[in-house]
Amino acid sequence: MPRAGPGVAVVRVAGPIEMSSPGGFHGMSRGAEAVIKRLDELQKNRDIKAVVVRINSPGGTVAATQEIYQKLWQLRKNNIVLVASMGDVAASGGYYIASACNHIVANYGTVTGSIGVIAYSPNLRKLFDKLGIDMNVMKSGEHKDILSAHRNMTPAERAMLQEMIDTSYNRFIKDIARGRNMNESDIIPVADGRIMNGETALKFGLIDQ
Repeated sequence: MPRAGPGVAVVRVAGPIEMSSPGGFHGMSRGAEAVIKRLDELQKNRDIKAVVVRINSPGGTVAATQEIYQKLWQLRKNNIVLVASMGDVAASGGYYIASACNHIVANYGTVTGSIGVIAYSPNLRKLFDKLGIDMNVMKSGEHKDILSAHRNMTPAERAMLQEMIDTSYNRFIKDIARGRNMNESDIIPVADGRIMNGETALKFGLIDQ
C-alpha cells in the first residue's frame, strides 16, 4: 500500500488552558493533556510536515500553558512548520502558545496580547469584622493560608507571591522572545497586560499576518 504524502494537521486549543478539562467524550480529557497527547502523535508521524494550531483561548494556568509551549517548541526544533491561527481571542496564555509557532496569523478583530501573569484573592476582613465573624484556622505553617479571604496579607507574604509572579512573567517574556526571534527589550513595552486587536499586534511585531 503506498504511503500518504506529506500532510498538514490541525490542533485546536479552545477555552481556558488547564491541565485537564471536563466535558470530553466518554470522560476523555480535553485540556492541555489532550493537546499534548495529540502533538505527541503528530511528532511521531513522519508524514506530518506542518501543523496549524487553531487558538481560541483567553489563557489559563502557567504550568499548563508552558507545557503546551514546550511541546510545540519540540516540534518546531524537529523541523515541523507551525502556524498559529488566532480566532476570537488568543490572549495571555493563548498568545504564549502562539509564540512557539513559526508564523502567527490573526484576524483584524482578534483580541490578543494580555502578556503578563496575575494572582488574586478577595479580602473580606472588613466584612467579617462588621458581621462579627471569626475564623478558626489550624495550619501546619505560618503561610499555609496565604490567600485566605478572612485576613490581611502580610508584607512578607505579598513579597513571596510577587516573586512567583515576577519569575513566571520573566519566563513568559523569554519564551516569546525566543519564539518570535525578538529582543526582550522590544516586547517589554507592550507586555504590561494590555489587550489589543490583531491590527495593533501586527504593528508591534507580535504576529506576522
